[in-house]
Amino acid sequence: RHTVEEDVQFLVPLFNFVLCGDGELECNSLSCTLPPIKFDNESSADASDSPKEGSSFDSFKRLRLLMSLLIEPSAIKTMAASEEFCKKLVETLELGLGHPYKQLREEVARGLYFIVEAASHASQALGPSSAAGLVRVATSLE
Repeated sequence: RHTVEEDVQFLVPLFNFVLCGDGELECNSLSCTLPPIKFDNESSADASDSPKEGSSFDSFKRLRLLMSLLIEPSAIKTMAASEEFCKKLVETLELGLGHPYKQLREEVARGLYFIVEAASHASQALGPSSAAGLVRVATSLE
């Protein structure tokens, strides 16, 4: 008999591919090391002092990939299993709400909306105890 975690384990590398950027990918647990989605005029002049930030187009591509994962019904089960992952994802996305490029702001807002919607569906589909972490993160967004 398979558990819920085993059934959705195939999504973990996909999430990590989208949200970890370059480097070694973790296949056993969710992680989010996506570069900040923010725009700073001063950082373009002196990039050596600022943390690594992806280009706007790279961020947009990753956000589009994330949207395709977030609408996958099995992704709710995967996300609900890790409150820490959900928090990190929301923190990363929230930085993009003030981005000057409209397309990035829209994708960030769509991602946050999908997370809130996923929490409401997860609590109904998985039960309150299984989705408690995701629900807490979504409640903090509301």
